[in-house]
Amino acid sequence: AQTAAIYRKAGVSGRAQRGVEYSRPLNGSNLALTLLGALLLAFIVWMVLIPSIPAVWYGSALKLSLAALAGLFLRGLRRRVFFGRRLTLHQSLSFEVVAQIAQWTSPRLPRRAFEAEFIIRETGIERELAQDWLRSRALGLMLTVLLAAAALCWVMGLGFAAASFALGAAAWLLYSCIAYARGKTADATGRRVVRHLASSLSGAGIWLVEGVLFLWAVSGLLGYQQALPLYLLSTALVEVAPIPFGLGVAELPALIGAAGGYGAPALGVLIIFHILRLLPLLPLGAVYLARYKLDLNDLQSRDLIRRIAETQRPTGGWSEHLPTAPTGH
Repeated sequence: AQTAAIYRKAGVSGRAQRGVEYSRPLNGSNLALTLLGALLLAFIVWMVLIPSIPAVWYGSALKLSLAALAGLFLRGLRRRVFFGRRLTLHQSLSFEVVAQIAQWTSPRLPRRAFEAEFIIRETGIERELAQDWLRSRALGLMLTVLLAAAALCWVMGLGFAAASFALGAAAWLLYSCIAYARGKTADATGRRVVRHLASSLSGAGIWLVEGVLFLWAVSGLLGYQQALPLYLLSTALVEVAPIPFGLGVAELPALIGAAGGYGAPALGVLIIFHILRLLPLLPLGAVYLARYKLDLNDLQSRDLIRRIAETQRPTGGWSEHLPTAPTGH
């Protein structure tokens, strides 16, 4: 009776007192309330700021959302390019969501080790193949950097430097194919090289598509000579951001804009793009972390990789049919 009285004073319902409501997880309702609050905040900002914001900013924001969504989709699709039929399209995209949630919320988590163990656990793929994916992606990153530098020099009118970086990219691609071919998987060398080539070129292609959409989105605010370095530098910084959510890191290129006399539009564009990269991960992350038996607290744990490694799926995945228990007669 005393306990019930305490519950009533605290506003706890009778159902909750009996454990009915306490047995339900709060993730769904908390997510719904968070989204409702975000929509309310967006409405307030819209009503307060709409008179003073030029219409071009709204069009640019919509186009930047397309660039952010395309980048998220293509980065997920790259896993399907590498693994082929070993991964479904849905797995490829959902794994990218989990990887990005881990990157944004826990930058000190060893990303490569986490992704390798996570992919092995969820697919039953051979360890050598999962590690090959990480090696191929690491080798392909330099190709993307060199091609980005070539594009930037070309836009700035530095033809010789652009040609030098492009030549360096070709040389690196050849070297990376040779280095990758020395792996230990059972696949034929030619097949492995083709897989690495497809992954490396698709990695550079992601930056190309997302970058072109970015330039298109901000064309009413900035010239392409100003917008391209903003995109390339901010995207590169996000990859290595040591601060959760990349706060204060993705916007650093705006300082270059300030030195060049276009700091205000540069900062506005980068903040919008930063938010739009994070926004889709809120609902998708809630869905896929729960699907894969993870939560945000897990991503903060130093023990996570060990725990995932200890719960690996058997090669080829879990059996679809559990053995039936013998029946007595």
